[in-house]
Amino acid sequence: MKRLTALFTLAALISCLLCPALAEETDYEAVYAPVLASIAHLLSQEEHIAAPGETGVMELRMAAALEDAPWDVGYALQDLSGDGIPELIIGQVDSQEVNISYGKQILAVYSCLQGSPSLVLEGWARNRYYLLPDGSLLNQGSSGAAYSCLGQYQLAPGEAELRCLDYFFTWEENGQVVSYHNSNGVWDPEDEASEPVDLDFPRFSEIMTEDTQLIAMTAFAFYLMEEHPSLVQAYWNPYEDVENCIILSDAEYSTQIVLVAYQGTVTDLQLLSLELEDVDQEGNGKFKQTVLETIPALEEGEPLVIQLEFGCSIPNFGFRCTDDTGVTKTYSLLQSGMDGSLLMNEIQ
Repeated sequence: MKRLTALFTLAALISCLLCPALAEETDYEAVYAPVLASIAHLLSQEEHIAAPGETGVMELRMAAALEDAPWDVGYALQDLSGDGIPELIIGQVDSQEVNISYGKQILAVYSCLQGSPSLVLEGWARNRYYLLPDGSLLNQGSSGAAYSCLGQYQLAPGEAELRCLDYFFTWEENGQVVSYHNSNGVWDPEDEASEPVDLDFPRFSEIMTEDTQLIAMTAFAFYLMEEHPSLVQAYWNPYEDVENCIILSDAEYSTQIVLVAYQGTVTDLQLLSLELEDVDQEGNGKFKQTVLETIPALEEGEPLVIQLEFGCSIPNFGFRCTDDTGVTKTYSLLQSGMDGSLLMNEIQ
């Protein structure tokens, strides 16, 4: 293993010496744009056929409301092979702090080969990947109570394929669960490289996963803001602790939303109470608008959490905002009675 690690290090050093200028000049987010756009579409649309690499993302999408899904998945550019060229990591979001997301479970990794994204791995609930402190990847899999695996892999410079460093797995034999080890990643006790080992596999797996790393990511909710710009975007609150919070209702059935400015600083943000007065021939509502709170300025990317109580079927809450060019827009908000999603509509 030491010899293999030394070879990886030497290859990474040579690669970094040969192409640091190229890595610095390339816009890698643009290189990975087709992948990002496909995943963003998966997370924000009702209909989407999952592409290779999107199995884990699809699992999360199916388990979440449409409004929540873009907050549950994030992406990061990070050099995993040591060649100076970042990989694209797609991960599950565990926590959110302002405009940075954090998570451990990796859903997919892509490398840049000859200027195009190439899938390295994909993970899902029963086939999980994590990042270890030395930059290698830990794979934790299961296909039943008696069949589990735990492998350590390294991504070599300039490649889109993982190389196995260590591989442990279990197999049922005569009613007993037996642990095996090899270094080729083959889940088969009959493989010539597999040898039985005396190992408390559950405890060993627990110890290995304790050292997995948090990855700082950008939630796809922010990516979608750039793709579908408006002055302010509204979402169900995904944050655990935000100082900037306004409580309009502390009733039993109150809920929390978050407003995030996308296109620069928004000024004169007004939170509104809405009362339906009339409906025109096209079905558009005319609302009496009463200002509840005024926020002088909301900086780009800064979340504003609002605790409120929604009406049943007619919007009773909205907001009005002005961008730095003087354009003012007003929106109503309502919780959908169909799927619980947050509906945001521009009104006059």
